[in-house]
Amino acid sequence: MRINRVEFKNFKCFPDLILPEKDGERFPEGLFLIQGKTPEKSNSYGKTSFVEGILFGLFGPKSTNFTINDLITFLKEKGDIKIIFELNGIEYMVHRILIRNNKSGSQKLNTYIKINSVWKPDNTIKIEDLLEIKRDQALETVFVKQGQIESLASASPAKLRDLIIELFRLNIVDYALEYLKKIKKEDVERIKEINRIFIPLEEIERNLNKKRTQLDENLVEIKKNQDNVKELQKKLRELPDKETITGIKELKQSVEKILSKIEIFSEELKNKSKFLEIKANTEQTDIEELIKVKENEINAANNALKATSEELKNIISEINKKQGNISQIQKSIEKIEKNFKFDDGKKIAKCPTCTREISFDNAQEIIKHYDNEIFSFKNEIEKSKPNLSDLEKKKQELESNLDDIKSKFRALQDFKENLIKKKNYEEEIKKHQKNYLNLLKEFNISTEQEFLDKFSIANIDQLGEIINKSESDIHTLLQLNDRIRKENLKLQKDLQELEQKKNENIKLGQERDNLEVKINHIEKNKDLVKGFITEYMVEKRLITNIQYTTKRFLSHFTGGQYSNINLTSIDRGRGIRIDVFDEFNRILKEIDFLSGGDKVALGFALRMGISELMTKIRPTKDSPKRNPKIDFMILDEPLAALDESRRKQVLASLESQKDFKQIFLITHTKIPEEISPNLIKISKDINNGLSTAVFEKKDKKNNLY
Repeated sequence: MRINRVEFKNFKCFPDLILPEKDGERFPEGLFLIQGKTPEKSNSYGKTSFVEGILFGLFGPKSTNFTINDLITFLKEKGDIKIIFELNGIEYMVHRILIRNNKSGSQKLNTYIKINSVWKPDNTIKIEDLLEIKRDQALETVFVKQGQIESLASASPAKLRDLIIELFRLNIVDYALEYLKKIKKEDVERIKEINRIFIPLEEIERNLNKKRTQLDENLVEIKKNQDNVKELQKKLRELPDKETITGIKELKQSVEKILSKIEIFSEELKNKSKFLEIKANTEQTDIEELIKVKENEINAANNALKATSEELKNIISEINKKQGNISQIQKSIEKIEKNFKFDDGKKIAKCPTCTREISFDNAQEIIKHYDNEIFSFKNEIEKSKPNLSDLEKKKQELESNLDDIKSKFRALQDFKENLIKKKNYEEEIKKHQKNYLNLLKEFNISTEQEFLDKFSIANIDQLGEIINKSESDIHTLLQLNDRIRKENLKLQKDLQELEQKKNENIKLGQERDNLEVKINHIEKNKDLVKGFITEYMVEKRLITNIQYTTKRFLSHFTGGQYSNINLTSIDRGRGIRIDVFDEFNRILKEIDFLSGGDKVALGFALRMGISELMTKIRPTKDSPKRNPKIDFMILDEPLAALDESRRKQVLASLESQKDFKQIFLITHTKIPEEISPNLIKISKDINNGLSTAVFEKKDKKNNLY
């Protein structure tokens, strides 16, 4: 496995990190030093955060003690981690999206595989399955902390044994023994619980038989209802459909309405024919002739009335004129009598208007003349009055005659209009009757009565009632069957549950028997398991293999001074003693006689050997060959306790080793000039606490870029 690329977005102190920076570039194999821009002064720059991002990306939240919210850059709502790695020539990408919330945060995982240079999503990929190693074992293999190295170098035999067992997770036996104790307690409680919930099989069988009987009866009822529905549906198919019945009823109602209107118009024609003194069945053409005659009579009567009115008007005008003359003369007489004063026996008076003198006799003659004129006009008026009366009477007679003619004229028009409407309705009723008969013919019937007789009904409405009732009965039966089917589904579910309960109780009985046997065996197996782990796994397999994998690293880390390491089980397997062979002095030394630097180098070699072994070991010799596919390491500050000479030997060894494809080593110590690994340099902005990183690839020719 090789890590090709890492991308962080708002992860801890890294707001935006992509390494390698160039598109398409990948991390090479070999040693990587992760250090601050100024190695000796680079605490809290983000070196550990960088490797934590790799581990979190690959192995998820349980690879760290931080919450998701703690991993997201301060004041940011989301973070992002992408790790691209290569395994067996295939590239994979793990993409984790970190989301801040009011609790501890959440994360979403997406996995991809590169096919033909294109990333294809495939969330079926499981990292543990892909690498063939559990997460906890992978973390112990990959991530080596400085404290572990120092613990291994200075541990007592008993502590060393515990550390090795812990690294290989063999202390699981203690958990297993505790678990067996817990299981025994749980099994006892389980037996009590089984006895509490156990139902006798005879009771379950009685319920099963009852449900089966009800189900059979329901099926018979459904069949009966289905047969009734088929009969009703057959009956409905033999009857006219609702649309046809509606059409028949509407046509019949229309005919009845039209007949009623024809009857009304016939009565109107009869009444008007009496008034007009004609026959009720007079033809339209004859009525039109009579209308023309009446139009002529109206014109003649109008002319006669007009002439009489004109003559009457002239006579009245003459009488009014004469009466006007009389009135004028009377005013003149009054004026004479008023204006001429003949008082005190005077015979002559002066006209107050024209100052002409006039005698009393002359005034009397004038007045007499006026009286004669008045008398003459009145005689003429009296002579005109009889003629005036005759004309007025004649006018009234002419007006009455005209009104009578107009009344008959209007009656003739109404007669004609009603006659036309009657004929139109008669035509319409013929059309409706034809449509009505056509509908009846669809059933090979020519009359309504024959239609009623065919279906044994008294009227059309009764047929509709029969159809509605049949449809209602069908609907009721179908609903009833639906309810029964639902009940059957419940019965079937109950039967399944009872069968399941029966099987469960059979299993509960078997489980109870098995638990009782299991409880008897738990105590007997405790010592056997414990002895197997102590004697076989630790003493006969791990110690030998650790010696083998550690030997090479120890020789390289100590410049060849210590070429061999012996791990010996002591105190009846309660501890492990370490001895190393000193090539310079040709003696076997106990670890207590080593210098501080030698102890750290030994602890480092021991931890590297353990990590290599953890990528290859099988639990037992009979286990199938299935090595984990994880062969990169992350070393956290392993050089801090080493002098420059030791650092040079360790780094040279790590740079040339072939057991791990990539080693990422965190350090803040100065690196010897002879060592030229790949570099990941991290810088920090002291103003905002955010970090950036650059990748400097090892130059094969000149060693460094």
